[in-house]
Amino acid sequence: TVECSGDVLNEGLCDDATEQELASGSVNDHNPELCDVTEYVVASTADDSDPFVLSDPPECNDWSVWDHNPPELCDVTQFEVATTPDNLPVRERQLKKKKERSKEKYYENYKESLAKSRKYRAANKQKVSDYSKRYLKKYRAANKQKKSEDSKKYHASHREERLEAFKDNYIANREERLEAFKDNYIANREERLEAFKDNYIANREERLEAFKDNYIANHEERLEAFKDNYIANREERLEAFKDNYIANREERLEGFKDNYAANLEERKKTMNEYYASHSQQIRDNAREHYAAVANTKNSKLRQKYKIKHNLNPPTRSVSAKKRSKIIARILQKRRMNREYYKKNFLKLRQNRRARYNLAEPKIDLKNRYIAIIR
Repeated sequence: TVECSGDVLNEGLCDDATEQELASGSVNDHNPELCDVTEYVVASTADDSDPFVLSDPPECNDWSVWDHNPPELCDVTQFEVATTPDNLPVRERQLKKKKERSKEKYYENYKESLAKSRKYRAANKQKVSDYSKRYLKKYRAANKQKKSEDSKKYHASHREERLEAFKDNYIANREERLEAFKDNYIANREERLEAFKDNYIANREERLEAFKDNYIANHEERLEAFKDNYIANREERLEAFKDNYIANREERLEGFKDNYAANLEERKKTMNEYYASHSQQIRDNAREHYAAVANTKNSKLRQKYKIKHNLNPPTRSVSAKKRSKIIARILQKRRMNREYYKKNFLKLRQNRRARYNLAEPKIDLKNRYIAIIR
């Protein structure tokens, strides 16, 4: 018994042939000497199970060489096969010739076959589509891993080549792309501007709400960042302030002098009006103030230097020698104070009177500033 791998079998030219018929060449009269007397029972599948059943005529492959004449080739019969001495089946050679003839005839009738195929597809569109989907699904499932591996290998092997080609093409077309971008950018400027304005106006409320939510959500974080940055940059800010203060000192002084001189008359007039209308009130306030200050000072002095009367003085004797020394020290202090008062009489009287007259010192101070500016 010879196993078959699923090829198309013979048409029965040697079916049920006896030894006498084979010897006489009644079955294979085209070449009697090639017909062998050995009988071979051929199963149509590799595992000697059910016969190999070809599809019905419409189910056959549309692009096969038997597409124009399927009924004669789609056979389900088991056969006895005659072979050549070199184990080459006769039927194989016959089928090869028949395939060539069928192919020639097929291409001769190509247009007719194509029309039949289109007619069949048009009549069975859904059927063909379902079959194609099932076939593709089955094929992809069966070859998914293989295709993936092949694709990975191809990409890995051609990576440098693709990269070089991309670089060359990118460099070669850089000027062209730049010019096209410029032209397109200039041409679409107004359109982009209008679209931006429309989008900006349409999304204004949404942006405002998003900003508010983000501002409130990040308030603590911003505050902490500000504190950290403020503390970290304190010395730097101080140095910058000092440098700027020193650099702009002359400018500030000139600005102050100009402003002071420009507003001198106005200030003088305002001060005179104020003192003329409030002079009595100023004097009263000054007297009350200085009286309060003097009273406070006197009370503090009395508190500090008050004489403590010791109701129970210690009973100890003081010698005449020590007593004379104490009296001499007291007299010396009195003499020194008397000399100081005589020497600084005018200064002390001026200071004492200045407490009760505020206008004169302020006017003197004003005149001093005017003299400095001039």
